[in-house]
Parts: sequence; C-alpha cells; structure tokens
Amino acid sequence: MKEVNIKQLNHREREEAVNEIRLLASVEHPNIITYCEAFLERDSLYIVTDFASKGDLHKLIKKQKARKTQFPEEQVWTLLGQICAGVGALHAGKVLHRDLKPKNIFVQRDGGLQIGDLGCSKLNKKNFAKTQVGTPYYMSPEIWMKRPYNDKSDVWAIGCLLFEMIAFHPPFLADDMNALSHKIRNCPPARFSGRWSANLTGLLTRLLSKDPARRPTVAEILAMPQVQAQLPDKSKEQVAKPMLKTIHVPRHMGRGARMNGLQLPAKQYPAADKENAGVGNAGPAAHNPPATARCEPTARPTAPPTARPAQARPTGRPTARPTARPQAPLPRVPRAHGAPRAQQQQGYQQHGQYRHQGYGQQRKANPGYAHPGYAPRYNDAANIYDRNGRAQAGGAGAGAGAGYGQQRARNAHAPRRRY
Repeated sequence: MKEVNIKQLNHREREEAVNEIRLLASVEHPNIITYCEAFLERDSLYIVTDFASKGDLHKLIKKQKARKTQFPEEQVWTLLGQICAGVGALHAGKVLHRDLKPKNIFVQRDGGLQIGDLGCSKLNKKNFAKTQVGTPYYMSPEIWMKRPYNDKSDVWAIGCLLFEMIAFHPPFLADDMNALSHKIRNCPPARFSGRWSANLTGLLTRLLSKDPARRPTVAEILAMPQVQAQLPDKSKEQVAKPMLKTIHVPRHMGRGARMNGLQLPAKQYPAADKENAGVGNAGPAAHNPPATARCEPTARPTAPPTARPAQARPTGRPTARPTARPQAPLPRVPRAHGAPRAQQQQGYQQHGQYRHQGYGQQRKANPGYAHPGYAPRYNDAANIYDRNGRAQAGGAGAGAGAGYGQQRARNAHAPRRRY
C-alpha cells in the first residue's frame, strides 16, 4: 500500500498522484503490479496494490552482490524478458513509465517481476514528451539535454537495469549532477567483468546508445530467441483493456484542502483475494451475511445448570486476629540550652528563623542594596531609609536592636509590592 500526503500538495502535484491510480487501474498484465483499491482518509491518499513478498529488484541485486557471485545468464534473460513484457504492456497503451529503476521493479513470491510506482508515468497522446522527470542514474541523454523524448527513453532505462544486473552498479557514476550529466551525454558506460555471451553484450551496447534511433524497441527485444526461450508463458499474454477517463481534481481545492469529492476507480481485488478477505460481493456468505441475519440474534446453546457441591462450614470458635506489636513512644526533644519556651521563641523571631511575610525584605536590607521599588523601607548601619531614599529617625539602634514585630509594625503603613 502506498500513502501520499496530499494536504500540502499543489493542484498539479495532486493531479499527478491521482494519475497513478488511473494508469494502474487501466493496465492489466502479469508483469504490472495489480491495482486493488484507492481511498481517501483524512489528509492522505492510499493506493492498495498486490503485495510483493520478496521485495524489489534492488534487494535481489544486493543479495547476489553479497554472495560475490554473478547471476546465471539464463536468469538475466528471464528477468530482462519480464521487464520488457511489462514495459511493452505500458507502451501498447501509449504510457511512458519515465522512472524505471530497480526499486520500482517488484519481486513476487514465485520470483516473477512486476513493474510498479507509476507516479511519474504519462499518457503520451503525442509522439514526444518534454517534462524532465526520473531518477538521475537512469535518465536518458535526451532528457539531460532537455530535448523531446519518446518510448526510447524507457528503453535506455532498461539498458541501465540490464547493466546493473551484470555489474551490480549503474553504468554511469559521478559525485555531482554536472559530472553525471556529462558522462551520460558524452562518455561510454563503465566496464564490467564476467563471461557473457556476445548476444547479451551486443544488446547492452544497443540499449545504451546515445542516439535514440539506434536503440531497439521493446517488441524487438521480446522477439529475440534468447528472451523467448526464458520468458514465462504468462508474460506472453496480452490483455486488452480500455483506458479509464481522466480523474479531474477541482481547481478550487487549494493547498491544505481535502479531496473528498474525487471519483476514484472501483475496487479490483483478484478473485483469490476476495475469497480470502471477503471483499465486495464475491466473498463467501460468512463475510457478507444478509441484513436479516446480521440483525436477528441467534440463540446460543446453553448447558443444563449443575448444582454446586455443598461446602462444609467450619466449626469451632474463630481464631483471634493477631494484634500489632505496640511501638515504643518517641523520645521528646529537649529544648536548647534549657531555656524557657517563650525566651526560645523570641530568640527564633529575632534571628529570622520563622519566615513570616516581610522576611525576604528584611533579608535584602543591606548597605549595598539600593532598590527602592523592592522594599518600602530598608536600613543600613546608620539610618533607616524610606522608599524614596530619605533618611528617617532610628538607625542601627532602633532597627537592629528592636524586635522583628516592632520593625514590622513601624513599616506597616508603607505599601508592599510582590514580585
């Protein structure tokens, strides 16, 4: 299943996303990924296709490279024939894939290949296309030169796939886009090792020709005896299917709007999948029961009630519950220095141990602190100052010697600010 977040896409990008659904639902071939369903949910467009249990061609090449052994030539012809059969089905419907690469060639359970990801595909109503799209390593020279191109551009990509199956890397490698473009337009492909037949190497040379006219068509590749000998019978089947109508995306759907009004193609699950999953009306009756069967409750078989065995009641006196062990009383904390309680509390007040309102202001009162907006009154070693910095009567004797409660009563008339 492929998920496309359409919330932030513009109108053209949304049309391209919907175009993939149209092309997948219009083409039916054993070497094209099977379209099953498409639906919208919140801000995403989901495209359900057949499941490729063995990954893609890129994974297959990577495994073979890890084994340090090359593909047998018969297997290379088989893989090439299946790719050409799928591309030929697209070209028969006048569809250009334009993004053929190993990650877009899926491997099924039986080892067969299926072409997928038609997001860059285009219905070629004219003879040539002009949009520069694709993956850089597999783009043809005419696309790099910004010239019109046709189905021979897909043939170039097939040559790149064949080269990668032989050499385990693309035919042209570079560190940046400019160098890659120069190599694809002007340089021959890289060399590869191995013992391959003259037919295979000759075909590879024709596929990677700079001139599109010298490249063979897909039909000519499929007509080769080596391909016909290794091509499965199901890949030779051609299913004629009309192209679906264009799915129009309303232009009033701007960026961020939802596409709830689209007319997507109907479900096309294979018959085997319908029987297993119960999709649509082709599934068994267990998955699609009639409305009356779903509404009417069915009686469940009930077993006859069985008598519970009588349990013997305990006799005798109940045992007493164990009592908790009594804890020893906590020792009393003696008063400091044996002073009376009132004198001890007065000493705590004088030293500021109890944090009453105004303790922070008294703590900030020091000779170096001059912030009249914080404390209405503060004192230093000589005088007591008000909030405007004017000295008042008192001083160190009245401020420091008096108790905390007297200082607070003297400053009670001044407003207090909280920070």
